[in-house]
Amino acid sequence: MRCFSGVAGRTIGVLAAIMINGVGMQFACAGKLDLSQRRILFGVGEEIRDRATAVRALSVAPTELVTTFVLERQALETGYGLRVVGLRPAEIEVNARRLDIEPLQRSDGWYYRVPEALLRVGVNEMVIRSSKATREGTLWDGTVMFSLDGSYEEIHFERAFAEGVPKVAPPADPVQPKFDVLFYDCSWTPSMTASVLNAASVTVRARSLDSSLTTCVLDFDSNGGALAVSSVDSGPSTPLLPFSVDTANNKLRITLPAPVPAGEEFQVRINYSGTPRPTGTFGAPYVRSTHGSPPVAVVYTFSEPYGARQWWPCKDLPDDKATSSIQRITVPSGQGWQVVSNGRLAAVVNNGATETWVWENRYPIATYLVSFCVSNYVYVSATYTSRDGTTTMPIRHAIYPENLSLEATGAAGTLQVMNFFADRFGEYPFLDEKYYTASHNSGAGMEHQTATSMPGGDVQDGMQRRNVHELAHQWFGDKITPLTFDHLWLNEGFATYCEALWDEYKWGRYQFWSRVNGWSVSTTQAVVGPNSDNFSGAAVYRKGAWVLHMLRHVVGEQKFWEIMRTWAQHPAVSYGSAVSQDFEDVAEAVSGMDLTAFFSQWLYRTDSSNPPAQPTYRFHGSSSKSGSDWLLALNTTQVGSGTPYVMPLDYEVVCQDHQTTTVRIQNSALSAVDTVNLGTSVPLEIDLDPDNWVLKYMGLSLNTVSLGRIPVNKPFAYRLHASFGTTPYTWSGGSGLPPGLTLASSGLITGTPTATGLYTFSVTVTDGASASRSATLTVEVTSDPLPEEVIVESRTSSGGLTPTPAYQETGTFGNTTSKSGAPGTVGSGARYSTQVGAKAAFRPAIPQAGLYDVYVTLDDRYSGPNNDANVGYVITNAGTPISGTVYLHPYTPGLRNKWLKIASGVPFQAGAAGTVGGVELTNVDGDGTGSNPQNRFCADAVKFVYVGPIPSEIGCWEHYEE
Repeated sequence: MRCFSGVAGRTIGVLAAIMINGVGMQFACAGKLDLSQRRILFGVGEEIRDRATAVRALSVAPTELVTTFVLERQALETGYGLRVVGLRPAEIEVNARRLDIEPLQRSDGWYYRVPEALLRVGVNEMVIRSSKATREGTLWDGTVMFSLDGSYEEIHFERAFAEGVPKVAPPADPVQPKFDVLFYDCSWTPSMTASVLNAASVTVRARSLDSSLTTCVLDFDSNGGALAVSSVDSGPSTPLLPFSVDTANNKLRITLPAPVPAGEEFQVRINYSGTPRPTGTFGAPYVRSTHGSPPVAVVYTFSEPYGARQWWPCKDLPDDKATSSIQRITVPSGQGWQVVSNGRLAAVVNNGATETWVWENRYPIATYLVSFCVSNYVYVSATYTSRDGTTTMPIRHAIYPENLSLEATGAAGTLQVMNFFADRFGEYPFLDEKYYTASHNSGAGMEHQTATSMPGGDVQDGMQRRNVHELAHQWFGDKITPLTFDHLWLNEGFATYCEALWDEYKWGRYQFWSRVNGWSVSTTQAVVGPNSDNFSGAAVYRKGAWVLHMLRHVVGEQKFWEIMRTWAQHPAVSYGSAVSQDFEDVAEAVSGMDLTAFFSQWLYRTDSSNPPAQPTYRFHGSSSKSGSDWLLALNTTQVGSGTPYVMPLDYEVVCQDHQTTTVRIQNSALSAVDTVNLGTSVPLEIDLDPDNWVLKYMGLSLNTVSLGRIPVNKPFAYRLHASFGTTPYTWSGGSGLPPGLTLASSGLITGTPTATGLYTFSVTVTDGASASRSATLTVEVTSDPLPEEVIVESRTSSGGLTPTPAYQETGTFGNTTSKSGAPGTVGSGARYSTQVGAKAAFRPAIPQAGLYDVYVTLDDRYSGPNNDANVGYVITNAGTPISGTVYLHPYTPGLRNKWLKIASGVPFQAGAAGTVGGVELTNVDGDGTGSNPQNRFCADAVKFVYVGPIPSEIGCWEHYEE
């Protein structure tokens, strides 16, 4: 099926021809493994060993390395790779399980992906054995186990670490655009003892597009003659056809019996056998390996992007999808072999000593998505029901028997994910067939149509991100395939964002933001272009996902989901091929917006552009009054020159009445001032894009816009806030402050204002890198009585001015690391695990017997968005214990650590800390990661519990002073 793009009535065939005939074959090399930003679990060699914090024991011998290392729970959320230095591949055991992963050979060693399912919390043991471990006198030097960088490296391991292989489209032959492939009928007899095809034939039925067509040219790599064509004809009982194998260009040229008029169909059948080339763009496309102990054979294929030609003759270009296909795989009978391929299983034909598994695919399919896997699989199954409730379809995971305990619940999880995607994007695209996965020994997953291939053990519960990613490809990649791999982000960017969308649906916004905020991106490679073939995780996967994330912000929630569903169901691209412009057209049609600038700036810019691949913003603000209304001026600067980025930007405005307002501006200038009227709400602090909807850099910015309204003749303290600079910050200025107030270089404004009035004063903040930012701020000193809840007072991080003189903590929500001496606070960057039900007790000293109020607060030291927690409490006292659950509210810039009253009039006896009762807190939410402020109960620990009346001059807020 010749696929042309045409959502808006355009034909993109010219683009396809340009790209497939492109010159300048490029070679992408993974280069030296950069370990600087990776976690090292263990390693051999001085530089590596010094960073191996998890290792507990390491012993080496000429042919064996044994190590033990410790993993905490959060460490298992990260994937790991292993480089083994040696002359031969190694045999590896992880916690007494064989590592069934085919290694990727590089100049610096053998690379293995270590499935997370083989690792465990606590002590792990790895044994590496090799008959040829030494290399020029060294003993395992350079062997290292290292963390992987997100979804791209975890899901497509071989692609990420392959070196010295071509990663752009091989040149096409000028004859190939003259015909359109309609159907492939493939018969393969794999050897179960070697990477050999004992016998094979491929029948190609095609339609002529040019009446001058006299030759059928297919892509075919003969491996220097080791994969040999024995004959070519038009089918059974037809004359032989002349052919030649062009080894220089990897083409099979077949002379047709006569010219084929345009519109008419023709057919050729190729009979061949032998050994496919054992190397490819991302590992060998055709592999026979073993798994388990004793070893059992597994045969599998992995063709993306241009590897199909290495094991079967075809038109190996994504723009020409066959309308349908049949795969017939013949294996020895009676030995328990199971065969998984594309489509629906039509028959298993008993031939006596052999049996032929016939899989029929009735949907258009690209050649790189054709696959088969053979091994002694067992199955875990579920049944999917269509959205209209009328059709059922099997979900099955074909797994290695030894991994059954690891993957037993996988089908049930996959069913949940499929239901979610079908609800969001429309019906599962191949409902008349199935969805299977099959274990293989590659370190990568691959979205073969209806028959995803997965590393052994990796399905797990069906909801881990590799399984989610590959399932999403059934909509984005298999149903809609890029016309050329220049537009690979339509596959990988979409599937990567689907990981986050599933997290949001299943686990909530906290896990969603954690996923998105962990995506580092490339600024040197455009998302769309000829280099997309290198499958860059930072550009095609993660930045591609960021494009969708930002589109969601630009068009709004409702329109975003409508765009995604419309795209997945659009008749112009469904079961065909597409380019990026097609998606832009759909997004514009659904949203009613002109998105030209949006897609241009995010898909095509690089650091060599002007401006570069992503903007750098700086901001500050100022406030003024117009009558009784407060006006807020937002100053936004894009650092640099050239064409500015055009994006809606959200400012979070924190007002003195505790209300948080979001102000959206449409930013399209290098420097702009936007003024908004807040009515009687008094602005105090601003923050740009607090929810991180825009891919950006940030420069030194000033958050404080005013000190608000403060009472005359009362002590006052407020710390000015800056962000995105290099600490420490030094403040200067202050000219124009009310009489009685002074500005310290720390940014702390203190004193007692002695005269009423509306004052403006200038401040400048200078960071540790000598960058500076200035603003004019406002404060209104009034004699009017103010509600006590708007009064703020400084506190130190060690709890200065705490009305109760001391308290005692027992237990902890996280680890025992503290910051600034504050009990219960997790130190910056600490990582820890807290289980549901974990408890910590706070038992203050009570100076005298009486009735006390009890308050609790969430420590918002880390200033991340959405910091909150649900906390259970039990108050023990002189009376009846009091229990309940309290929801601690999110961070509010400038007015942090909101004290919430959880009980009033509680009777306490006088006594020393720890002797007269207190408050026991319980973690209700569960795990969190101390270095990520978007997870509940993470960096924000419940820090202070205060027993006693809050004095009126303190109010119910605390302004936090580091």
